[in-house]
Amino acid sequence: MSASYYTNISQFQPDKTVAMAAPVPAIRRHRRSYAAAKVDRLTNSFLKPITTGDEELRFALPLLRAGSRELERNNDYAKKFLHMCETNVVGKNGFILKNRARDASGTLDKKANTIIENEWREWGKRGNCTVDGLLSWTRVQKLVIRTIARDGEVLIRLIRNFQNPWKFAIQILEADVLYEGLNISDAPGRNLIKMGIEYDVWGRPVAYHLRERHPGDFFSTSKSAFIFKRVPASEIIHIFWT
Repeated sequence: MSASYYTNISQFQPDKTVAMAAPVPAIRRHRRSYAAAKVDRLTNSFLKPITTGDEELRFALPLLRAGSRELERNNDYAKKFLHMCETNVVGKNGFILKNRARDASGTLDKKANTIIENEWREWGKRGNCTVDGLLSWTRVQKLVIRTIARDGEVLIRLIRNFQNPWKFAIQILEADVLYEGLNISDAPGRNLIKMGIEYDVWGRPVAYHLRERHPGDFFSTSKSAFIFKRVPASEIIHIFWT
């Protein structure tokens, strides 16, 4: 019989002269499974949620953050840990700029590099680099790493055209200014807002909706805690543990 292809098994008519093989007994198939997925007397109290990380944090985050800050204030081990983060990650003098600009011939431009490094050091002095004028660049680094270790995240806002000789400064913001309860579903022509962060269709942050005042501030009111301003993502550095 010539070789051919069949789209239906009923089309195939074997040659009657060919002996048919004896039927093969059914093989008992073993269904694969995971012991960790079984529910029995030992595991029935072991919760296995399939919610996203954001959903799990939405209601728990304020309490987790408050508990961590309580340890910072009153627990010697927590204080020591945060101090070690500052000391071992940032160090005494913090991260220092070492510029490596080159001229057209590919040689290091010593004059330009010296000017840039000197201006960087001047900008990093207390009173210049932050909008409130309270911190030096080294103290900013220590505050950022301490806040991340304590709260799990921190916001740095980039303020361009600021009133200083460099026309640039930064603002350190605690994550509390992001309202985890601000959630608006996406719709045609509208971005998704999840836990205060606005995303495009690809999940890329495009804006941060920041509270007018820190909710724990003495002068904060129930009204001001729910007044937001939309800040483009290009002005925000959001550092967080993953």
